[in-house]
Amino acid sequence: MTATSFTCADYAALLDAIGAGGYAYEKFETDDGRPGVVLLRHDIDKSVTLALRMARMEAERGVRANYFFLLRSRLYSLLEPESILAVREIASLGHSVGLHCDAGRLPGPPPADLDALDGRILAELRLFEEVLDLASGKAVTFHNPPGGLVQREPSLPGYLSGYAPRFMLPRTKYISDSNANWREGDPRPSLAAAVWPRVQILVHPLWWMNEAPLPALAVLRQVLDDRGKEADAYLRKSNALWEKQGA
Repeated sequence: MTATSFTCADYAALLDAIGAGGYAYEKFETDDGRPGVVLLRHDIDKSVTLALRMARMEAERGVRANYFFLLRSRLYSLLEPESILAVREIASLGHSVGLHCDAGRLPGPPPADLDALDGRILAELRLFEEVLDLASGKAVTFHNPPGGLVQREPSLPGYLSGYAPRFMLPRTKYISDSNANWREGDPRPSLAAAVWPRVQILVHPLWWMNEAPLPALAVLRQVLDDRGKEADAYLRKSNALWEKQGA
């Protein structure tokens, strides 16, 4: 296991470092700003299946994280029964479930300003909860957020932004494994030494749920391949011609 690899074993080591630092796991909606807290966040951009695998691993270790799902994605659909069951299981394991919003894919023309965008986000959150028949924690994170959404409080009540000032520097250290890369280097030594009084850690499950290290591009190809297999299985089940030809 190296400092830069991303595997199940490496993720276990990351959780061990958080434990060694004495951090308490917290949910965004119940965080009161106290020190000694880690906000462990998962934005699910690619695969609900891998998210469920990570959620089960965390639950076995007594870890409670914050999972955020896209309502509009080309790679998975929350309307699929399998997705709904997976997200509900994640919630049943004690994790918080919320909306991961891609502002660029909201229906209609781009809103005139961020205050108008807040109204659309609230509508998206209501739809998210209706689809899952599950109350969310009202926390929302953003996919590739426009700069104006970072360090900003929503103008309307009803949702909590994961990029609100209290969840970012200087109040809270923010680190992310974006594209399987810790930009500031391996965070485990700093976590184990409790260097940061408060920390928000964004972890994407797809990079970690492998037994052996894989290049980031190989992980993405694997996600596409798995999605293609799911589409093929569905077409075989629903279309006799496709099933007969075995195409």
